[in-house]
Amino acid sequence: MEKIILKAENIYKSYYKDSIEIPVLKNINLEIYKKDKLAITGKSGSGKSTLLNVLGSLDYPTKGKIYFKNKKISQLSEDKLAALRNKHIGFVFQFHYLIKELTALENIILPSLIKGISLKNSLQRAEYLLHKLEIFKRRNHKPSELSGGEQQRVAIARALINKPEILFADEPTGNLDSISSMKMLELLDIFREEFDLTIVIATHNEEIAQTCPRKVVIKDGYIEEII
Repeated sequence: MEKIILKAENIYKSYYKDSIEIPVLKNINLEIYKKDKLAITGKSGSGKSTLLNVLGSLDYPTKGKIYFKNKKISQLSEDKLAALRNKHIGFVFQFHYLIKELTALENIILPSLIKGISLKNSLQRAEYLLHKLEIFKRRNHKPSELSGGEQQRVAIARALINKPEILFADEPTGNLDSISSMKMLELLDIFREEFDLTIVIATHNEEIAQTCPRKVVIKDGYIEEII
């Protein structure tokens, strides 16, 4: 039996503008398994990025429950959720969100230092990831000196520095050409096997979604189907 690492139960998410409710997610029920590689797909505005943020504890659901390893996390304080994310969850976004004043290496080790890992051990882990991602020679360059593909690899290393159990990626190939996109997905597959990593990707790109063994299709805030 597959081990459930994350579970969404009757999730609703609404935003409010001028006291008017704007429903985005409606009655979402989803189980994500250890070492899953799951695509969340749907048209722009369907709610896939909102779902990713709620599953990854970046946003609270309006109603419903999120469980991480059988522990309900949907009502934890912001501080406790931040600690949970730092220890167990990694994120990769379309726009990288690297700190422009820091080098690639400094960007990568920052979450590890925040976690309380020693500088020596943080550097060892970062250098290992930089070698795996084939950008070790670019470690002392700042984001503005890196290509889009190199920036995305730095973002992946940063997301993996604390050995997360689950990695969320929101349109991670949106700013990459097709060759860089496929190479990035190949690297994620390598890390998935090596680290027993669970991967959840939100994407509108059907070619990217097809690389995932499981796919959730979102339409108008509902799960239309799970393939």
